Amino acid sequence: ITEQAIEKVRQSLNIKKDDLMILSLSRISYEKNIQALVHGFPQVLKTYPNARMVIVGKGPYLEELQELIIELNLSEFIQFTGEIDNDDVALYYKAADYFVSASTSETQGLTYTEAMAAGTPCVIEGNAYLNRLFDHPSLGKTFKTDNDFAPALIDYIKSGVSHDPEVLQSKLY
Repeated sequence: ITEQAIEKVRQSLNIKKDDLMILSLSRISYEKNIQALVHGFPQVLKTYPNARMVIVGKGPYLEELQELIIELNLSEFIQFTGEIDNDDVALYYKAADYFVSASTSETQGLTYTEAMAAGTPCVIEGNAYLNRLFDHPSLGKTFKTDNDFAPALIDYIKSGVSHDPEVLQSKLY
């Protein structure tokens, strides 16, 4: 994946170089709990006004989420792409600065390992499996409850933890 391809994705989403691209990628259903991310996003924007959330996917909860975003006046900061081609999924992970999820329906979600493989740090609602998977700060951070999402993301961004290729390789193995 080239830098140009990554830049093209960000441009197509109208995300500037110095914007923070926060990615949610999943089926859009109630149990994926994307609404918790949306509810926490105003708090993220207070600290990082250059944050932009991109929600990739389709599903039965799309209309309700779109209405929530309008209701919370977040249309300028959160956008939907709809479903994307499977071949482009890795590009979106690479283009993102952070992958986020508050899903409580995952036992061993594929999106987490896909994001990890792309080298994109994850800030996700934890469980016994995910807390062990994300056991090093360079991979990301888990949080306990929906209300912990925004503080966890803000703290993680502030921490400036750098990517550790050795930790990633060992985890992917």
